[in-house]
Amino acid sequence: MKNKIKYGLLFVLLFFIPNFAFSLLISGSVSDVKKEPLAFVTIYVKNTTVGTTTNGTGNYTLDLPKGDYELVFQYIGYKSQVKTVQLAKKTVQLD
Repeated sequence: MKNKIKYGLLFVLLFFIPNFAFSLLISGSVSDVKKEPLAFVTIYVKNTTVGTTTNGTGNYTLDLPKGDYELVFQYIGYKSQVKTVQLAKKTVQLD
């Protein structure tokens, strides 16, 4: 029984913790041309299933590993926008 617990903890340490240690944060807010915040805008990494939505005040956060990404912003009634983001060593503010 003790060996199962040890192996379980080792599994968690080896596979889950490194993913959190190497993720970077993209955050920002989405608004219309009148600077009014847009709630529940869909934001996702192009050609993936990774994404998020803005909250009720138009703010969002997205954790991703280092790399170059194309983020797609979609909202009903508006034209979709694609923004290129490069994550290296710091968080990125993308409004």
